[in-house]
Amino acid sequence: MRSVHEVIHFILQQEDALQLLSLQLDHTYIWPILRFKLVLALQKKLGLITTPHDALKKDTRVERYKKAIRLDSKVAKYHKQHDTVIITHDRRVKVNGEERDIYTYPLQERYKDALWINRQEYNNLGTKNTGLIVLEESVLDKYKKAINARISQYRPLVELEQLSKKIYEVFEVEINLNKMLEEEWKHFVKREYRFEKLFKRVRPKQVILVVNYDKYAIICACHKLGIKVIELQHGIIDSYHLGYHYPNGLPKQCFVDELWLFAPYWSMSAKLPKVPIQYTGYSYFHEQARRVENIQKREQVIFLSQGTCGEELVKQVVELANQYPDLHIIYKLHPGEFAKWKERYPLLTHSYSNLEVISNTRDLYEMMKESKYCVGAYSTAIYEALALGCTGILVDVEGVREHMQGLIENELVYVTKQLAEDFEEIQRFQVSHTLENIYF
Repeated sequence: MRSVHEVIHFILQQEDALQLLSLQLDHTYIWPILRFKLVLALQKKLGLITTPHDALKKDTRVERYKKAIRLDSKVAKYHKQHDTVIITHDRRVKVNGEERDIYTYPLQERYKDALWINRQEYNNLGTKNTGLIVLEESVLDKYKKAINARISQYRPLVELEQLSKKIYEVFEVEINLNKMLEEEWKHFVKREYRFEKLFKRVRPKQVILVVNYDKYAIICACHKLGIKVIELQHGIIDSYHLGYHYPNGLPKQCFVDELWLFAPYWSMSAKLPKVPIQYTGYSYFHEQARRVENIQKREQVIFLSQGTCGEELVKQVVELANQYPDLHIIYKLHPGEFAKWKERYPLLTHSYSNLEVISNTRDLYEMMKESKYCVGAYSTAIYEALALGCTGILVDVEGVREHMQGLIENELVYVTKQLAEDFEEIQRFQVSHTLENIYF
């Protein structure tokens, strides 16, 4: 079976050999549009991961047109200049009774006059966007005439054809990268156009965002207008995460201008682009850790689901529940799984006296704090659970030994392929120090 290591090594090798980072369409570097998407596509084709999250709902043409009108109306109100624009993360959790983006909301006091933008949200959360400009992905049908000229600049690239052939030679799977680029180029042009239009009205000095590799068009719009772009860390950064790991370097225009990371550990875990870095801590985690600090541990296991490997985690939790009927177990769904978990994980629909399936009905940090054991794969929440005193257990799915290499090498977690069989040994496993000050 192929591995995550092979996929990442191959892409980095070809990136250098074919000079992919220098490829341009209409004066725009295009490899950042494809890089992370190729990683996911190739891993899915090879069966290394499954679909991470439920898809967002798509609007009809009428709905898109109505949203375009509302967008024009809202943007027209913002002739006022804002020094800072903050683009929130799509996923939200409840904070003090309100649904918030956990990465950006701690900035509210610091940037009281900022303009806040909500791009999208998971369709199953029903988030209310009061006080935000809502910029949906598909609102630009009415602007087709203005953007078609730029979209028409697309052309197939020889280097991408060569890479597609090489992928087939090495992995025996077909991925048409020129076709992928043609589709992604359309989305890129629309997004860049929309945000360039907004930023010309608002005239910010800086834009703060989360997940650079999902917002390349916004970054390009900012760089066109001379606006500084800052990215907030939202998760694990390592040498297998091609949203951040650039051993071959990259043009300055392709990345944010500054990174705000949780702690120095993360700047050493990958070869990051050479940009200024600030260490800001993880405010939301520290806030939650203080809130739950008096909760006592109990003989309880919490599983942290992930869409990319959820089927294997479900298999492990069911086996554990069956073999240890007196052990209380929680299976915490990822927010992207809330809507369709019963169809996706039919094993969880059976009745187990000792197993709870939780969506967003209970507080994650309270559950982690009261749990003696935490089981997962390569989620940032694993680090949080360890900092809250859980014994960490990693299910040895593809990618765990790459993404969680630091924890494994330092023997801070227990790695298992058969959790139920190893559970007696896991109960004797101990680590000697907390991780909070290292990672957050």
